[in-house]
Amino acid sequence: MALHQFMQFYIKHCRTQPRDRFLTDWALHEFTVTTLPSTGNSKDVGDETEAKALTTLIELGYSVSVPFGDNDPYDLIADDGDQLYRVQCKTAWQNKEHTIRFNTHSQTTKNGDYHEKPYTGRIDVFLVRYPPTETLYWIPIEEATIQKIDHPAINWASDYELTHPNDA
Repeated sequence: MALHQFMQFYIKHCRTQPRDRFLTDWALHEFTVTTLPSTGNSKDVGDETEAKALTTLIELGYSVSVPFGDNDPYDLIADDGDQLYRVQCKTAWQNKEHTIRFNTHSQTTKNGDYHEKPYTGRIDVFLVRYPPTETLYWIPIEEATIQKIDHPAINWASDYELTHPNDA
């Protein structure tokens, strides 16, 4: 399923049908799966990571909400039935052999000046995607360093592979 197809379907049906009817129609609706090549643009890569995170969380049984706009420090809110998690999605890259890395801070440029801001106290978890393997890692904020975290040099990546919290 292409994300744009889902969005078109959602916009067309969400305003005109009750939620249960929408979900039934969505489950029965067929879409053509389209994979578009990544442009390598950091915004596109981030969007791919968010889409993969959203899809996987739903497949694992989470209820997922997306904040309106781009002004929140988190990309998603995941509800496991017991707790809400403010989720910041990040894309990892290979740092050294057997080591991947991701940024644990936001980066912005304002008036030509570069700024980094840690997520401490503003999110609950990083959901990190490593594109070469399409593996997702669920890393609580308190287990990440303020600037960067390496896997497995600091922590074993397998300890953070995404599973439903009730399975732990």
